[in-house]
Order: sequence, then structure tokens, then C-alpha cells
Amino acid sequence: MEWHRAVDLAKDVRLLLAPCCVWVEIAGSIRRMRYEINDIEIIAVPKQDPFNQLDLRVIQLLDQRLLLPGEPSKGMKKPPMGQKYKRLRVPADPEPIQLDLFSVLPPADFGIIFCIRTGSAEFSHWIVTEALRRSYKVKDGQLFRIHRDEQPWRFEHIPCPEEWDLFQALGIPWVEPRDRDPGLFPAITMPSVALGLASPGRSPTILGSISTAVNQSINQSELIDNQSINQSINGSGS
Repeated sequence: MEWHRAVDLAKDVRLLLAPCCVWVEIAGSIRRMRYEINDIEIIAVPKQDPFNQLDLRVIQLLDQRLLLPGEPSKGMKKPPMGQKYKRLRVPADPEPIQLDLFSVLPPADFGIIFCIRTGSAEFSHWIVTEALRRSYKVKDGQLFRIHRDEQPWRFEHIPCPEEWDLFQALGIPWVEPRDRDPGLFPAITMPSVALGLASPGRSPTILGSISTAVNQSINQSELIDNQSINQSINGSGS
């Protein structure tokens, strides 16, 4: 599906979900402004008064046929419909498009989930890896600073209510979502670059081009656990 059609559908879904959420945003390839869109990704912070209002709203929308059940994963009889991740479909012509609905539930931070789920997969893997290089760890939708000078290591939670908070905490300049695909963001292909801070603000801009590459000698077995990286990327929303 072309981007302009997908973004209109995503906006419609956001409007349908807004009454039951504190915050709803469009993520994934739509946010990255890819020309061809295969699915819609929505990140939502449900209202809890006293129960998860998003779950109730999804049931209502399914009953009204404004949303459709998703396709089950291979080897499963039913699509994922958990508290953190629901696979649905949005009615469209000529055929429905998949909707991946991610809920940000405590103790997860919206900024972490929003960044990871915006992608691309390569960018998400890079930023989680870069966090480890800088003595931080992304886990369960949260960012932790690793105090390696203490025994045992102490993990300090760094709140990231907005996506920009993650970039600022890591000392990485802001990267526009449309620039997060492979080949567009230099650090994906040059992971050991010297990065500076972008100026603070809700809508930061890039502070010029990244020009200095620095070869770092890092003990990969100590800093980077590929399994934990994959869990950070794949497990934060599912």
C-alpha cells in the first residue's frame, strides 16, 4: 500500500483509539515515510480507570467491524492478542492491512517503545547496541545506566517519557525517523563514530553531519550480549 493511503488509515485508527488512551502515536514504516507500507504500527498508552480501557475499546471496535481480527502466526490458531501486543487488521480496499498495536504498560517508558518500534530493525539493533557500548542497557522498555564501578553492578533506571530522552541520555544526536533506514544513518554502517549532543527540545534537529570516525577497542563479550539485544528489540512490545 502506498504511504499516503496507509497514513490516512493510521490516522483513522488513532482517532478511534484516542478516547481510551493517554497517548497514541503512529510508528513503524509509516513514521519513517517509506513509499511502500506493509502494515500499520500504533503505540498507545492506555488509560487505566480502573481497568485497561484500550482492551475494552478494541473489543468494541471488533464488534463494530471497524477493526478486524489479525492473521495468526505460523503454527498458531489465533493471532496475538496480549496486553502488550495485539495483531489486528484495518478494513481497506482491495484488502485489509495488518495493524500491530503495541501498549506501553508500566514500568515501560513510552520513549523507548516508540523509538524501537519506529525502526528500522537495523536502527533499533544499532541503538540498543550503542547503549551497551556506552554502559547503558535497554530492557523491558526501559533504559538503565550500568554502574560498572560498583560490585555487583548497579542498574539505574533513566526515565525516557519521550523518544528524545533516549537520544539525550546516550549522547547521540537526533535522527529523523525518515533517516533511520539502512544506508541513511551513518552509524548503522559505522557503529564506532564520535557523536555529539543535539540541542535539547521536544523537536530537536541534527547538529550537522557526523564527520569523525573513531576506532574503539571494546571487549564485545563483556559489553554486548546479542541475545539481550534481540530481547530488547523484540520483547519490548510483544
